[in-house]
Amino acid sequence: MEVIRIKNLCGMFLLSGWTLLIFSFYLNSTKGLHWISSLFLIGLSFLLFRYRCIDFNRTRSEIYPLIAWFFLLLPYCLISPFLIASLEAFYLNYVTNFILFFILFSAVYYQWTNEERLWYIFSLISTSIIFYYLFIVFFKCSYNTTCFLSSSFNYIQDAHLRGLVVIVPPLVLIFFVTLGFSFSTFKLMRFMNILISILALFFLIYIGRRAAIIGIIFSILLLPIIIPKRKVIIFSLVFVMFLTICLSLFLLTPYGKTILYKSRDNLNYLLSTNQEDWAKAGSFGQRLYIWPIYLKKSLEEPFAGTGLGRRVQKRVLSETNKKALTLEHAHNLFLNIALQAGWHNALFFLFFYFITLRKGYNLIRISNGNPYYTSLFLFLIAFFVLSMFEGMEEGTRFSPFWIAGGLIWGYEKRLRQQSSLSS
Repeated sequence: MEVIRIKNLCGMFLLSGWTLLIFSFYLNSTKGLHWISSLFLIGLSFLLFRYRCIDFNRTRSEIYPLIAWFFLLLPYCLISPFLIASLEAFYLNYVTNFILFFILFSAVYYQWTNEERLWYIFSLISTSIIFYYLFIVFFKCSYNTTCFLSSSFNYIQDAHLRGLVVIVPPLVLIFFVTLGFSFSTFKLMRFMNILISILALFFLIYIGRRAAIIGIIFSILLLPIIIPKRKVIIFSLVFVMFLTICLSLFLLTPYGKTILYKSRDNLNYLLSTNQEDWAKAGSFGQRLYIWPIYLKKSLEEPFAGTGLGRRVQKRVLSETNKKALTLEHAHNLFLNIALQAGWHNALFFLFFYFITLRKGYNLIRISNGNPYYTSLFLFLIAFFVLSMFEGMEEGTRFSPFWIAGGLIWGYEKRLRQQSSLSS
């Protein structure tokens, strides 16, 4: 009876923290929810250790890398000229995500909760947010279809959403997870998961998230290499062909041209061999222009840093930002970490990322290509693509990586031990 009570209490803490976190993924002015969510997760971690729901000796290989990175990052709070801002960034960007990673790892490894309930909550909130925003656009356009199609990202602030960049990682994650579930659940749930996956993909196209679309296509194209089976190869080719046709047809319309490139890129400048022209080329060209500037700055003192946090980086590197078109940060996760906390921290995270990818590949191999496990692995690939074009280290946009990573580490360890015991 006591064990059941403790499990129910842990489950209540997890579901409460998880629900608040998912809402904070999408809605603006919800930093308070993020903080409260983190307190639930910290409370849950205390419960897990207090009632010995986890065995430290069996999980130290997962804890030690996070502890090591914790102490590597901590000095870059203490040296920060804006200590409070760096401490807040350290807590929200890293500490809370480390705890989230470990809780999800322990949840699937020790099997003290049903993680499918977490995805039901994630799916419900994500779907509601999409429909809510589509309704807002339709309402603001006075129910005019032409306006609706051409105003895809005009009302983000009116709808009180966090911003186009911030809401993308959770949408990409829910796209892959529901796609994975659609291959493994019973018919009604399979149909629902397919609809949610299509809705998330449609919404990403509708709001013109090109890096997300490229990441999805790239990860699906890698699928036959990861699982060289005939059905998988056919699915991969059909999916990419279908998506390519849909994008091509969309680009033939004036709305598609505006959403996907006309409002954001000047192709004449972008195709120029003159680097100065890239600065005038729009979104992608500006990134090509600023990356060498920030890379050079980071290599001047590779072990130095501005202090943690985008706000700190922006203020300390004000002169560099002026050279870099006043875009305020490097628009690259690894470059931002290097600028804030030195290249050793950026390379540490990159190494951790590759270990997580390797565990994801092992998980697919051990499970004989389980679609759900495969979807988590594909998300990590897509997130890597996203991270090359945007600073995903900041706030809630970083959390989807730690969600997928924690689950992969937990499933891989559990299945590996089960397979070794059965052999």
